[in-house]
Amino acid sequence: MNIQIWDRKTKIASLLAIDTETTITPSFTITPEMVLGSVHGGGDTTYILRKEDVKVFFEVHRASTFILQNAPFDMDVLKKIEPEFNYHALYDTSRIMDVGILYRLWHLATKGWVPKRHNMKVMAKELLNIEIDKSVEERVTFGQFLNTLVEDIPSSYLDYAAQDAVITYQLYFKLRQLIGSVPNIKTSQLLSHHIQVKGDLALNHIYKRGIGFDVKRRDRWFKAATSRLDNLQNRLATWGWVRGKKGNQEVFESIVNMLGFGNLLPRTEDGHISSKAEDLMPYKSDFEFIQDYLAYNELEKISSFVKDQVEDRIHPRYDTLKNTGRTGASKPNIQNLPRKGVIRSMYKAKEGHTFLIIDYNAIELACLGQVCLSLYGKSEMARLINEGECLHYNTAVSVYRKPMKDILKDERQFAKIPNFAFPTNMKPETFVDYCKQYDIEITPQRAADVKNTWSETYPEIKRFWTEPGYGATDHTTLSGRIRANAFYTAYLNTFFQGMAADGAKLAMYEADKAGLDVVAFIHDELVFEVEDCKIEEMVPICEKVMIDGMKKVVTDVNVAVETTVSKRYMK
Repeated sequence: MNIQIWDRKTKIASLLAIDTETTITPSFTITPEMVLGSVHGGGDTTYILRKEDVKVFFEVHRASTFILQNAPFDMDVLKKIEPEFNYHALYDTSRIMDVGILYRLWHLATKGWVPKRHNMKVMAKELLNIEIDKSVEERVTFGQFLNTLVEDIPSSYLDYAAQDAVITYQLYFKLRQLIGSVPNIKTSQLLSHHIQVKGDLALNHIYKRGIGFDVKRRDRWFKAATSRLDNLQNRLATWGWVRGKKGNQEVFESIVNMLGFGNLLPRTEDGHISSKAEDLMPYKSDFEFIQDYLAYNELEKISSFVKDQVEDRIHPRYDTLKNTGRTGASKPNIQNLPRKGVIRSMYKAKEGHTFLIIDYNAIELACLGQVCLSLYGKSEMARLINEGECLHYNTAVSVYRKPMKDILKDERQFAKIPNFAFPTNMKPETFVDYCKQYDIEITPQRAADVKNTWSETYPEIKRFWTEPGYGATDHTTLSGRIRANAFYTAYLNTFFQGMAADGAKLAMYEADKAGLDVVAFIHDELVFEVEDCKIEEMVPICEKVMIDGMKKVVTDVNVAVETTVSKRYMK
């Protein structure tokens, strides 16, 4: 391999791979210092980029497209060394290509699922049959050369840096070849890569920024919760059930059989009696064991969200791409916090600031309307939204067969359930169980009537349910992402839920570009942190960013948002 130090004037290529080598930081939330960069644009030569030459490098390559692995990391490193570096301009003109994103999208388009591991070592082995040794000393010791001239850095380190750029370059062309052979591929959209890279950048910054957390409130609550858990554990132990003890399932089954309703509970795939909360709820008031069992499991689950949170700023980790096209979160899963109780209120704005909690109104229904409008040229759902009608009220009018002015609050609340359930053609018998989650009892016949009424209210849905048929396993979203081998419900869901996810990612990116502080993302909701003195002026700005971002994918249906102003994450 021919390695040269870039001479501050040569334009290497119009398409080139770039990688940075950095110091090690105590946390991924801190952007490390750049030691040097490596650049490869094809051919036999790989260039080493001095950190002091970053500004000149991007001036010389102002029209080039850049290939990276984990673009947010390198973009932030380059921005730190050169504050005037405008990487948003590169994203806006589709001149950032991320091989990790491409790999995940290709995997989804051909295998139907997004791989958990997508680092360079994994990709190089699978796609190029190249073994990368990441255990070498050079990988983690570049920091010792932070203040060393590049010319004086040992050649083994330069070789290591150059290898990363070359492999990144080779991975890009291999992935382009593989993606190009995917059936029904829309090459210009490249499986929605242009959206996912923007969302990836924004989510990385949300992770780094973090969100405030009330440790004292957590400690008080957790102390009481632990005491309550111990009490419940002792009560359950009198029945012979002990958390984590071998044979617990058998003990549970013997107890419910002794209580006389074991034969009434459904069975799991492996033949065991179900211990799911929704199956046990009907027996809660009649049996003390069931009451304690459900209370213990619920409290234990809730406690897990704050068990390990001991810092006053929490940094949940976000996963840019799940199979549905949505994002994920972990450590903690801030996208799945309990709605009841005090857990959400433990998340708070920093001193002198307030949260603007802005969520999209019925966004998945708006996306479903857009899908039907795009596929069939018309949609009753889209028409009603564009005329300013509330679909929950409209559904209630149909289901209860009375004028909107006479619809009660509880009836409107019930109407949300079919609006959530039936877009994916949920069966009436499943709808009966689904309603139980909302503490609503409904007969199978009533469920069938509600579904029939709902599909007549939005007639395009019957065509959507058969689009393009029950045998379908591959689906291409309007943004160009393909999901292969999907089951029927997941297949339908990807049409509109995936669209909502794409729009939210673009909204996050626009907020990031505008310099707005987004501190959490929960599927259809962004949490902004703003100064107390700027609340009034920031509300319309943040709302507009969210609407404009979503309108990039939901082009023909009105998009609305709702804002909650709060010192804590409470709605």
